[in-house]
Amino acid sequence: MSIKTYEIAGKDECRLRTVFCGVAVNMEFKGGDYANRKNATLRTSNPFVQDAIESDPRFGSVIRLTLVDGERVGQKGKAAKPSVQKVKEVKSVKNVNDAIAYFAREGETVDSEAQIEALMEKHNVAFPAWKRASAK
Repeated sequence: MSIKTYEIAGKDECRLRTVFCGVAVNMEFKGGDYANRKNATLRTSNPFVQDAIESDPRFGSVIRLTLVDGERVGQKGKAAKPSVQKVKEVKSVKNVNDAIAYFAREGETVDSEAQIEALMEKHNVAFPAWKRASAK
């Protein structure tokens, strides 16, 4: 039985409801801190609840899967696919502020410049116009 952690961006707490196989499933996201850019999370090991969340139309956009058994998950909240995907080049990103704005549009919060590298890998993007000091 896997333990999965889901998050909802920009919320301190959030209660959602979905219907799965005719059963109402309540989702309660807690522990967020909007002021400090910490997203509210929901953690469950119940396979029925996991299936309900992952079948909800908000999954992948509003609701994202972030951890499975403590391991990070990429690709906008969906389990990473084994096939290799081509890296998307975003030429409009030329500096750290552009990168932060880009990831904000993707629903991510950036706490440090170092986190940008991880988000680039997670979203499978490259910023060829950005000349970073650390990229020498």
